[in-house]
Amino acid sequence: MSLVTGARARLLIGAVIALATVNLSACSKSTTWDDPGPVQTFERFLLDWYRGAEPLSWQAIAPEDREALLKKRDALKREAGLKDDAVAPPHELFIGTSVDSPYEFRKIEVVEPLKDAPKKGQRVTLKLAYLDGRTGQARMVWGGDRWYVDLPLERGDAAPTSTDTTPPAPAKAPAPEAPTAPTTGSPTAAP
Repeated sequence: MSLVTGARARLLIGAVIALATVNLSACSKSTTWDDPGPVQTFERFLLDWYRGAEPLSWQAIAPEDREALLKKRDALKREAGLKDDAVAPPHELFIGTSVDSPYEFRKIEVVEPLKDAPKKGQRVTLKLAYLDGRTGQARMVWGGDRWYVDLPLERGDAAPTSTDTTPPAPAKAPAPEAPTAPTTGSPTAAP
């Protein structure tokens, strides 16, 4: 019995080397901070929600945001005295909300594109341009291994994780107008 020889052997060896090269290059491909980037991650979040894959959209939300939402859900569950099986799964927390269709956008872009790899917790703002002329914003946060949707939740007691160190400006109430005294000769002047 003879082993494969000659041209067949060279062809077989070439095929094995080609397959090994393709396999190694496929294995070496890993997610980087810009592939998928914040825009692609946000678009995927919208598309998953739109097509009814809420569990995938839930996983695209920043872990600290998911945790905050679950804490609120669990607090409501305790207050109402509900059992675990009476509470909706986490991804159904958004059933009553409105998430824009991915087909409503004309353009989504990063406001200040990153030049270097982000640090864990670094946030970027996306500028949203709708087909009907409206504009909006969304925020994304780098989790160290991928981008996440950063929901605009009020975290009250949570430590700030933003790389933006500028404190928000305090809201100023307009000064009340001082009442004016009626002038002589006006219909409301006292005699």
